[in-house]
Amino acid sequence: MPMMMGGLVSLRTAEDREEGAVTLLGTSPLGTGTYLAYRAGTAAALTGIGLTIAVPLSGLADEPLLPLAGAALLATALAPAFVLFLAGAAADRVRALALAKIAAALFTLIPAAAWALGPHLAWALTPLPPLWPVAALPAYGMAPAGIVVPVGFTATTALTAVLWRWARHATRNPS
Repeated sequence: MPMMMGGLVSLRTAEDREEGAVTLLGTSPLGTGTYLAYRAGTAAALTGIGLTIAVPLSGLADEPLLPLAGAALLATALAPAFVLFLAGAAADRVRALALAKIAAALFTLIPAAAWALGPHLAWALTPLPPLWPVAALPAYGMAPAGIVVPVGFTATTALTAVLWRWARHATRNPS
């Protein structure tokens, strides 16, 4: 869900950047920071709404509520990071789409690799953000949600802050 919604918002952001709208906003009192915060917030809101609808329909709702809510929170927090990464890295739609496809592969393969490796070896993948939401689920057996969620949320917040600064700088200096 963070990859889908983040990708959707990222492609719109790349269009705005390619057409010069982001540069124009950078000269306004709003600035690029406000624009990026709006786009990142939109991705988080869409992801949160999507997970609220999709999780009960997926059959995952049978899991204990705390780990499931924690995993949903971590997934929702990854969507803004996804948007900000692509906003900083892709100056046009073609690059954004290519990077979104690579990121989609990582968002899919990293949790699958963690499942295949098992709980003890999967810890080698913990520096990779796509693992954080699924690490909170009991089925992965990595750690209690009470540990994974606060640590993952703190790491995601720090990552998002770094990406926000980077994207702000990159959109101010178009390539």
